[in-house]
Amino acid sequence: MGTFQLTGDSIIDATTHGYYWVLGPDRTIDWAISGGLAGEIWNRPADLVQTIGGILNTISYFADVKFNYVGSFSSPSAAYLAGSEITITLSGSTSIFPSSNIWARGYFPTLNGATGYAGQPGDVFLNINSQANFLSTYAPGSAGWFVFLHELGHVLGLKHPHDDGGTGRPTLAQIGLGDFDTDWVTVMSYRDDFNWNLRAWDPITPMILDVLALQYVYGRNMSTNAGDSVLELARIGAYGTLWDSSGNDTVVVTNAPEGWTIVLPNIQLSSLVATKAGVAFPTADNYLPSPTTFYWLAGDIENANGSSYADTLIGSDLDNRLQGGAGNDYMDGGEGNDVFDWDAGSRGGADTMEGGGGDDVYVIDSIGDVIIEQANGGTDRVWSPLSYSLVGTNIEELGALSGAGNLTFRGNEFNNRIGTGAGADSIFANGGNDSLYGGLGNDTLDGGAGFDLAVFDRRLTGITRSGQFFVATSGDGVDQLINVERLQFQNANIALDLDGSAGQAYRLYQAAFNRSPDLMGLGFQMAQLDNGASLAQVAGNFIASPEFQATYGALNNTQFVTLLYQNVLHRAPDADGLNFWVAHLNGGMSRAVVLTGFSESPENKAALLPTITNGISYGIERTGTASSNNLSGTDAAEMLNGLAGNDLLTANGGDDTLLGGDGNDTLVGGTGNDTISGQLGLDIASYAAAFSSLKITHTNDGKFTVTDQVGSLGIDLLDSVERLVLSDLRVALDINGNGGMAYRLYRAAFDRTPDLPGLGFQIGALDGGLTVNQVAANFIASPEFQTKYGALTNTQYVTQLYQNVLHRAPDAGGLAFHVGNLNAGMSRADVLVGFSESPENKAAVIGVIQDGITYTV
Repeated sequence: MGTFQLTGDSIIDATTHGYYWVLGPDRTIDWAISGGLAGEIWNRPADLVQTIGGILNTISYFADVKFNYVGSFSSPSAAYLAGSEITITLSGSTSIFPSSNIWARGYFPTLNGATGYAGQPGDVFLNINSQANFLSTYAPGSAGWFVFLHELGHVLGLKHPHDDGGTGRPTLAQIGLGDFDTDWVTVMSYRDDFNWNLRAWDPITPMILDVLALQYVYGRNMSTNAGDSVLELARIGAYGTLWDSSGNDTVVVTNAPEGWTIVLPNIQLSSLVATKAGVAFPTADNYLPSPTTFYWLAGDIENANGSSYADTLIGSDLDNRLQGGAGNDYMDGGEGNDVFDWDAGSRGGADTMEGGGGDDVYVIDSIGDVIIEQANGGTDRVWSPLSYSLVGTNIEELGALSGAGNLTFRGNEFNNRIGTGAGADSIFANGGNDSLYGGLGNDTLDGGAGFDLAVFDRRLTGITRSGQFFVATSGDGVDQLINVERLQFQNANIALDLDGSAGQAYRLYQAAFNRSPDLMGLGFQMAQLDNGASLAQVAGNFIASPEFQATYGALNNTQFVTLLYQNVLHRAPDADGLNFWVAHLNGGMSRAVVLTGFSESPENKAALLPTITNGISYGIERTGTASSNNLSGTDAAEMLNGLAGNDLLTANGGDDTLLGGDGNDTLVGGTGNDTISGQLGLDIASYAAAFSSLKITHTNDGKFTVTDQVGSLGIDLLDSVERLVLSDLRVALDINGNGGMAYRLYRAAFDRTPDLPGLGFQIGALDGGLTVNQVAANFIASPEFQTKYGALTNTQYVTQLYQNVLHRAPDAGGLAFHVGNLNAGMSRADVLVGFSESPENKAAVIGVIQDGITYTV
């Protein structure tokens, strides 16, 4: 037994006595039943053991303490001598019970509390002369169950909330919580609805204040409901506490014949115990002086499923899923990213849903559903099978439920994400920079004000301009696009802002380079303009670019203006025009401003309009983060940039650029002619093709081309990529790295072409961190080396290396040099590496490995 001082936490100090059981490593307390000191006996001892065992099990459900039954004895003294620490006994002695109104007495586990016999502290006495000895039942929820639950609370160190426990502890009233002094808040209370222990409903378990006190004293039982638990509630005519230690858990009243109020745990009553509290009860009981059925919800419980009637479901700061059921429900998610009425089989009625903070998701199914969302309350989405408007709400996203009909969706002033369904739908986005998602069917998408993007999960087959709108055709419908600046399809990115960034960037290419833009370059320049760069700034970058300098060289002002006339008007300049522009340049106007004057001239616009009138194709960049990324592209031209981390970049179709960045990256170009750069780290390019179908060729600047000679993978240019993973083989491209060193070691040590599995093993060893000298030592110690050459002297060893690498006998000077080094202590592995990495060996094998080295793993 031990003691602790006042903690400073009002809840703990008002509920605990200050004494407790000091537990051993097994955290177990032994208990027993016994006859009385005066020979009193139990009429139904087996029933008593079952009752006490059930109560102690409920305590273990919450607290990290176990109870072990050691038997039945003739007296509490005998039980104590047999090892019992808690003994349940009985007495008719007036020294223990001066009145029959006292039902029972539980003794605190004090260090000096033995007044009648050794072992009395921690024991429970039942008054055989009281009503408690004549109750009809001691089942859970009965007064008989409650009296033992109350006394065992004392035995474990809990005090009454209305007294100081004899140890100077505060009462609940003294800490301002006098209303909590009732048995549906703590089983240690003497107060219930009318008469103590005469009501039909009593606690089945410790109540919330008892749970917090027990968990403070003995620790929390973290194995209780540690998984993803489903906690089903019912009207039981009693009180209980449900404890859930972890997992993703759900409170369920789906089978209830009435509406319920469920408040998920969100209040931490004690600063010393992390357990949070919530409540659940039939809503009708809210109008009674005290409820007839009541649950405390303790711990981490995330979700609630309501009944078919009108429920009130209140969430917590966690991410909650609230499922109202068929009634007219009120649901409040609180903080966190909450989901409302997601399950189709358990929703209905006219619900009110309030999200609070976080990124919330609402599903509506009735025109009577109401959504309340705070300003600046996260990014929130509504899924609807009905036409719906976001006007006047603080909701940013709207989507169609599967199976919805022809819908009309309206956005608001925020940057909306709005998606259509399978019908002939209409989206009117209003203000903001919106993303509109076209579903199946013939849709009308109107972006309204702002800079808007339309995204389609299908392939574009054609697009035409019709007056002020565009018509896009795909396999699943014909869509009308109004006030939409950009389109993304599976196979194309199309810009429709011909008078905006896209048109300006396109015209700059013509004016500066006299050519159509490449897709990725155009996408880059459009992004610069979209992000706030002026047209003159972008034009200045064109003039300073290597392409401009390499194409035109250093031009004087007259030559510069003449060039622009040729690129834009395809003629020599007239004298007046030439003098006009040259004078402005000589007067200080920048060449970038002059270039924009030509690119945005009526002549250039008119000349290019037929080319771009149906939209402008461009490429886009998808950029990762500093961590490991999994980026996937579409069938359009894109740049995937992994930055740092070990990234997986999958381009799919189109002529793409993949940049691995730092880390060990896996790069998948897919179809199209791709540029793949691993950059830093050990990088892999993966191909869904066999080695025989590809042609791998080195370039003079240390890069490689991979050409698909059979399928549609195209011609890829690879830079700083160390490995190829094919459907049947692997190829090492680092001929000056680990792949080349492993190959050359085989030639120097064994004078043969490596076997594919062996080469793969040695490359893996080098990739895994072994040095080339360590791998060389493994070669020398191998059975093949020993079998082939036997025990060689230093002279014989060097002679063998000359034969393997140079295919001749050693010259006298070379032989003496290497033998001298070996005799002086140089290892044979170091000498082997010297031969394998010698200029002669590299030159001898370069013709074999310059287009890559095949191996298997």
